[in-house]
Amino acid sequence: MNLRYASIVDYDSDAYPGKTSTVIYLAGCPLNCPYCPTPELIKADAFDEKAAAYFLYHLDSVKHATDAVVIRGGEPLVQGNALIEFCRGVKKKGFSIKLETAGFYPESLNDLLPFLDFVSMAIKAPLRKEVYAASCNFRGDPELLLSNALRSLTFLEKRGQGVFKEFVIPVSAGLNDSPEAIGEIAEYVASFADRLVLERVGEVPEEKMQELLIYAKRSVKDSIEG
Repeated sequence: MNLRYASIVDYDSDAYPGKTSTVIYLAGCPLNCPYCPTPELIKADAFDEKAAAYFLYHLDSVKHATDAVVIRGGEPLVQGNALIEFCRGVKKKGFSIKLETAGFYPESLNDLLPFLDFVSMAIKAPLRKEVYAASCNFRGDPELLLSNALRSLTFLEKRGQGVFKEFVIPVSAGLNDSPEAIGEIAEYVASFADRLVLERVGEVPEEKMQELLIYAKRSVKDSIEG
């Protein structure tokens, strides 16, 4: 099966903490978040596709100095079926795998969990359907969006044993930058989160970020500003 991708970045020292990684940017996303760092990847048909074997062959060429593979988007799980084939091959080669996702495709996430070592899931806002849809600029059914995110969280909680679970809150002014919002999200994931990252994506003052970290740490001790 083929993967539609935008780019491959080798020898990255930041994407997977403590490991040197190859980062693969996959194209396509059902969301339209106003703070998206890669909006050019939303429309998948603007990019080429290659068979999973193409990427596996590339990994062979860098394995002398690479520990892990990081899969980013867009939303990688748009291509869930092809990712299963790819990740199966990656694990056979001995690499660790990190997946970054917004959790819109919970069944695909569930299918991939046996191959993953690290999942970084973005939680856009407090888990209430209208608020969550507004935070993603989502034009579809708000109830579907929230249901998918909640099911992804449930799969991570119930079936994510042995997987490092990081949750990222993209903090945007006027959207989710209140202590109440951060505290609510942190409390929801507290029992199964390994790390919570507050990622500033708008014009949020540093003093405000530090205040929000205090509220995050009340539930998730390993909370950091990313």
